[in-house]
Amino acid sequence: MSRPNRQLTRVVWIVSILLIVVGCGSTASEKQSASSLTTAAVSTSSTDTSAPASNNTYQTKIFSPGFSVDLPAGWIVAERDASAAQIYLPCDACAHEGEENGEITLDATFGALPPKDAIVRLRGASNLDAEPASPTQLGSIDGLMFTGTRTGKREVAFAVIGYHTEADGEPIDVLAMGVGGRTVTIFVDPHTANGGDAKKFAVVAATIVKSIEFAS
Repeated sequence: MSRPNRQLTRVVWIVSILLIVVGCGSTASEKQSASSLTTAAVSTSSTDTSAPASNNTYQTKIFSPGFSVDLPAGWIVAERDASAAQIYLPCDACAHEGEENGEITLDATFGALPPKDAIVRLRGASNLDAEPASPTQLGSIDGLMFTGTRTGKREVAFAVIGYHTEADGEPIDVLAMGVGGRTVTIFVDPHTANGGDAKKFAVVAATIVKSIEFAS
């Protein structure tokens, strides 16, 4: 998808994401039919049997390693398959169901690699200027992360994983976390969100990511 260029001062962006954010993109596994998805919207009045047990906590059913996450009202987790899950706010009028307004994607494709090796491959994404990786922590889980700036030349693509996103837009945060001997990649991607919408997404995404707890 081609998107207009967006600007957001780097200082504001960093302040917004340093709460432990990580970076609508698609994974190779997203090609499956919509009928294969397991989704649950957070709503205090929901009667959907797929809704989480509490008002704001979702427990994965397909993704491995399993995790729970606290969601703001209306946000969903779309479990594409055992190696890909996406978190975003749905939008019926949007071309990509709302993912283009900002999404968090968890991917287990590099599960067999240690985080330090996975982050090297992730930093090699095409059409992305990746900053040096630095240590990060998610609860008791350690890992590495970097922020990548889109070059605006062509679509940003992460080889092997298959995740891709717009050529233009705000920076993307990418984490490689060690979970019980496996590596989980987390993308925090604002996609087409810009200005105030991008800042709002960064703050909400930070809170969501911080709430993720992987099964032991």
